[in-house]
Amino acid sequence: MPASRRRSIHARLWQVPPPPRSHFPLQTNEPRTKFLTQRLLELRSLYECLQARILELIETLDEVRASPDLEIYQLAEQDEAVLERIAAEQRAELETEIATLQSEAERQAAEAAELFGTLLF
Repeated sequence: MPASRRRSIHARLWQVPPPPRSHFPLQTNEPRTKFLTQRLLELRSLYECLQARILELIETLDEVRASPDLEIYQLAEQDEAVLERIAAEQRAELETEIATLQSEAERQAAEAAELFGTLLF
C-alpha cells in the first residue's frame, strides 16, 4: 500500500465527524445560554443528590462497622465453628432465662393462689 494512501486512511480514521444536530436539543427560539444554564442547574441538582446518597451510604457503613454482627461475620469467615459456638452459648443463655422465668411464673402463680384462694391459670 502506498504511503499516501496509508496517510489518507489514517487521516480519515482520526477525523471526528461533527455530532448530529439531534445531540443538541436547542430549539431555534431558545438561546444557548438559557440551555446551558438549565443544564448547569440539572447537573448541580444531580451532584447534590449524589452527595446526599454518598453520605447516607457512609452512615450505613459506619453502622455496619459498629455492629457486633460484622465482627461475628468476620470471625465466621475465618473459622466456621464460630457460629456453632455462638449458637450454643446463646441457646444455653436462653435455656437459663427460660428456667428462671418459669420458676418466677410458678412462684407468682402460687402467690396469687394464696391471695385469691384458687389458681387463676
